[in-house]
Order: sequence, then C-alpha cells, then structure tokens
Amino acid sequence: MSASLAPALDPEVAHTLRWEGLRNYLERPARVSAQGGGVLLLVAIQHFEAGPNAKALIAGASFIGMLIAPLTVGLAARLGLSISRALALCMLLAAGGLGLAGLSPGFAGFFAGILIGAPLITASAPLIAALWNDGVPGERRGRRYARVVSLSGLVGVLASAAIAAWLDVGLERYRPVLLLLAAGLAAGALASSRIRSGRVQTQGGNPYRVLRLAWAEPRFGLILVGWFLLGFGNLATLPLRVEHVGGVGASFGYGPGMVLWLTQVIPQAVALVATLYWGRFFDRFDFLALRIVLNGFFMVSILIFFTPWLWGQVLGALLLGVAQGGGSVIWGLWVTRYAPAGRTADYMAVHTFLTGVRGLIGPILAYRMIAGLPIAEVAWLGAGLILLSSLLFVALWRRGPVAPRG
Repeated sequence: MSASLAPALDPEVAHTLRWEGLRNYLERPARVSAQGGGVLLLVAIQHFEAGPNAKALIAGASFIGMLIAPLTVGLAARLGLSISRALALCMLLAAGGLGLAGLSPGFAGFFAGILIGAPLITASAPLIAALWNDGVPGERRGRRYARVVSLSGLVGVLASAAIAAWLDVGLERYRPVLLLLAAGLAAGALASSRIRSGRVQTQGGNPYRVLRLAWAEPRFGLILVGWFLLGFGNLATLPLRVEHVGGVGASFGYGPGMVLWLTQVIPQAVALVATLYWGRFFDRFDFLALRIVLNGFFMVSILIFFTPWLWGQVLGALLLGVAQGGGSVIWGLWVTRYAPAGRTADYMAVHTFLTGVRGLIGPILAYRMIAGLPIAEVAWLGAGLILLSSLLFVALWRRGPVAPRG
C-alpha cells in the first residue's frame, strides 16, 4: 500500500492511511457478509430455513449496531479511549460474536452470535468518520478515502467469490467461513490499535442527547429526512433481493453460488471501480447533487432487478454496484463537510443512529408485506420512497451547497 502513497504525504498521514487501509481490508469480508443481502442471511434462509422474524432480525442485525452508535461514542469518550483503540475494541468484540456463530452447532447459537457480532461491526461508524477527520487532511480526503474503500472492495469481491464457490458445494460448510471472518476482524483490531489518534470527543452526558441535532439544526434535520426515505426504500429491498432469486418460493433454480453472485459479487465488483470516480466527484461537487444522482441509480436498480429475467437481475446488480460505490463514499464522509470542528463523531452518530432505525425496521416491514403482496410490488414501493427522497434533496440543493463549517 505504501507504494501508492504520494511522496509528499506527511509521515503521520501516511502512517494513518497505511494502518487504516489494512484495518479496512481485514474487516471488509465480515462487513459485506453481515449486510442485509449477505451470506449470513442466505445461510439462515436456505440452511436453517428460519422464520420471517428471525430472517428480518438477521437482515437488520448490522443496523442494530447503528442504533447503539451514540452509546459507543459516549462510552469510548467516558473511558478516555483514543479513536483507534475504541475502534479496535469494537472489532475484537465483533470477532467474538462471529466466532460464537461459527462454533455453535445449532440455529440458536448461530442466531445469538450474529446478533452480537454484526451490530458491533457497524457500531463503530462514527469512530471511523472521526478517525478520517482527525488524521487525513480535508482537501484530498475524498480521493484517499475512495482509494482505501475501493481496494477493500476488491478484497470483498475476492472473498465473496471464494465464499460463493465454497458454499455452492453445500451450505452446511458455512462454519469455517464464519471463523475466518472472525479471524479477519481480530487481525483488523490489531491494525487499528497501531493508528495514532486523538481521544474520542463528545459533549458528555447522555450519549443520545446528540440526537437533538436533528431538530436543533433544521437543514441538518431535513437532510436526515431525505437520507431516511432513501435508506428505508433501499435497505428494505436488500434482503428481498436474496428472497427474489434464492428464497424458498423462488422458481429460478439458482444455487447458493449464483445467488451470491447476483446479490454480492457483481455489485461489489462494480462498486470497487465506481468508488474511485465517486471519491473524486465528492472532492469536486456538492454532496446534495451527488446524492440525487446516486438515488437515481438505486431506484432504477430496484425496478430492473425484481423482474423474472436473468439479464434484468444482472443489470440491476450492476447498477446497484454503481450506486453502492458512490454511496459508501458519501455515506461515510458527508458529515465531515457539515459538522463543526471537533463534532464529527457527534454528527455522524446521529446519522448512523437513524440509518440503524431504517435498516432494522425496513426488513421487518418488508418481510411482513411479502406475506400478502408479491415481492416485486414491495420493491416498487421501496423505489417510490427513493423518488420522494430525491425530490426533497432537489429542494435542499436549490437552497445552496453543503459547505464545511470549520
């Protein structure tokens, strides 16, 4: 990785990028697998034949971590931890959860381990944003972040392809996969501990007091409403992609490997290339304009994927990859454009918490709805919410750009 760093880089910045990159690469396979359309859900659907409530909780497990993100920041600040050490602790505990899921012989242990491990992977999102704000200068932060995310995306693609090939033989082979994911998280925790960073900063008191920012600052609150509509529509449909092509009632005849290619490998492969371009766009253009364009990709992807044709499913997966490539950059960095100096973790905690709300409730409602409606119709409703989000972002964009506040 050091070869890709510009010679003029400050040594401290280079040190941060080197170890943060390694941490990201080691964590990526577990993060992807824990997503709503990831391998953990596929195992629950096809191997354990779990019920709708259990599937919804597994699909939303990573978003539970986002609900506890303000608590994570508050506890880390109270303990006096540095940003990097707090991040390492989250990853180490997440490794323990996935290890439990991999070692347990039945569904109960698998389910409990997932509900421990997956949330802790995502609970650290405000810490990651604060780490980048603390250790990487803002003028080229988007490009450098995109480079790390893109390379970690390559790791995710290779890992997902390997997992797809391994599980295509039989889903009962999932246990070694979970143990390897846990080992990656533990190694990533070690890499995080090597990063030099400042202490976690917060306003103190009740860690959920930061949620007041959503209504104390009207424009910030309206941006969050737009994110909520977008996220609810998109995140509710992610597990439905797995159900559409690989659920018990699916008639396509796809094996586990094909399902993972359509829901993970293809989107990730496209995203790792698209991320590089979106990172440059983030440095050059207003966040709201980029958000509107990305919404369009998400919406069209949903409309095309939920069709009975393989070409539509492949094209929908490709468009999802384009959208996710930009979404990962903008989701992780937009708060650094908005938050005052020293408050990035607080603002990101609000954004992350609300992502957790929609990411947890969305799959639960989606599974309830498909009990009485065709999957495609539920997906169209999700696309409609993204359209409403776009209209709100257009209105906000016309008021002026989102600029850094110092």
